Amino acid sequence: TPAEVEVAAARAHAHGPVQVEVSGGVTLATLRAYAQAGADLVVGAYNAANNGRAFSGSAMLRRAPLA
Repeated sequence: TPAEVEVAAARAHAHGPVQVEVSGGVTLATLRAYAQAGADLVVGAYNAANNGRAFSGSAMLRRAPLA
């Protein structure tokens, strides 16, 4: 869940420059929540039920550098 990612990402980022990857269960509807929780990379498959097309891929999220 985004809440679990928030805890894990905070721990990981506290130990140096790392990238946190999230996969499985991520949808277009939850993508923003995972990004805001601290995920740097998201891997998933996105399905558009209304037209039967599917897209599978990954996204690299960019955030402002930590001060």
